[in-house]
Amino acid sequence: MGRFALDWNVRIPEHVVVREIGAETVVLNLDSDEYFGLDEVAAEMFRTVLAADTLGAARDELLECFDVEPSVLETDLLALIERLSADGLIEIDRLDVVA
Repeated sequence: MGRFALDWNVRIPEHVVVREIGAETVVLNLDSDEYFGLDEVAAEMFRTVLAADTLGAARDELLECFDVEPSVLETDLLALIERLSADGLIEIDRLDVVA
């Protein structure tokens, strides 16, 4: 862990498809055929991350939704982001880098 910062943003690359199937959300990388099934909680985390400006903003919004310790939620959120990133299912925009 520790690979991502809370002031970074997450987006879905063009080669990734997201579909909701029943209570599960499936994220599929069309280039590699890697996919990840998200349960209801992980799917809510994923939707919130995509809608938020930063991972930190997503964490803050999720703390309003779930009755969990902030450190636990942050650890779970960053673990999800790490896994999705490793499988090429999301891309990270480092907002702290000046071009």
